[in-house]
Amino acid sequence: MTSVRGRPAASRPSPVLVLRKAGAVLEAFTPEEPALTARQVQQRTGLPATTTLRLLYTMVEEGFLDRRGDEYLPGMATLRWAAIARRGMDLVSLAQPVLQGLRDTTDESAYLYVRHGLHSVCVAVAESHHAVQQVLRVGEVLPLHAGSAARIFLAFDPGAMESLGSVALPALTSRTITDADRLREITVETRRAGYAASFEERSPGAVSLSAPVFDDRGSLAAVLGVAAPRQRFSPDRVSSLAPPVVRAARTLSDQLGHSPSADDSPATVRPT
Repeated sequence: MTSVRGRPAASRPSPVLVLRKAGAVLEAFTPEEPALTARQVQQRTGLPATTTLRLLYTMVEEGFLDRRGDEYLPGMATLRWAAIARRGMDLVSLAQPVLQGLRDTTDESAYLYVRHGLHSVCVAVAESHHAVQQVLRVGEVLPLHAGSAARIFLAFDPGAMESLGSVALPALTSRTITDADRLREITVETRRAGYAASFEERSPGAVSLSAPVFDDRGSLAAVLGVAAPRQRFSPDRVSSLAPPVVRAARTLSDQLGHSPSADDSPATVRPT
């Protein structure tokens, strides 16, 4: 899903231009020189002095920079984002060999999704060697109410179902579930099973099976699964694909420091 933004009003500064200037300010700081005066920032960015001072003031107010006397340095917000980005890169790097192993075991494409608001985003893929396959792309954005990955987010991420709120749930295919009450029922089934399968909910011919990946705090970190074209993935195949998918998800969870409970065994999910 691609969002389209309208052009900003002519009387307002372009958000892109403002962000570019703020980025230039952040780029002025280096590990060798983490603290700079306003004059040094202005010289390194080439921005007008008044613009530099205005940006520095705003960035301090928003936590992107700290001020100590006459010097500025990266603030807690910047450090927090750096930690999140580093953790995200760790997740993908840890996931890739797990996905490749799952792809080789199931002979189907394996994927990893993370949630971003009302959507799930593909962050890693190991493509099937089949000539005919369900195409998955890193960076692909999917709605949070359709597909097996969506079911896992709704079942195991407390904020996911809440984020849907009262928004419309469009039908992507004739199999898409657009009733919020039915989705809530399915989340109960998914939590009990420990995985989810979906058949052609997002697009005709697309089938997938997903399982949750947990971090060291027991929170849902991502969703891992396999996807295949409908002609190679019948409902009867769920029972044979679920165990390797769940094992792969647990392997990645273990690598993230998760300690699973003793009664963590999946049951059967009813495909829809």
